[in-house]
Amino acid sequence: MAGTKVATRKRSAEPQTASTQTAPEQRQQFIAQAAYFIAGRRGFAPGNELEDWLQAEAEIEACLKAALQ
Repeated sequence: MAGTKVATRKRSAEPQTASTQTAPEQRQQFIAQAAYFIAGRRGFAPGNELEDWLQAEAEIEACLKAALQ
């Protein structure tokens, strides 16, 4: 059939990831809150702030990725 057009879905310039769906400021706030609760679970003992932050980053990234699926 000449002249028949098939609708196609436009592809975005970059794949959608958890980081591209969430504003950086919002993502940082999520991580900060999660790190606070992680620190609270261990009694706010000093010396583990970086580990708390990195764990919070991993948890938030996993949650955001799951929300995209």
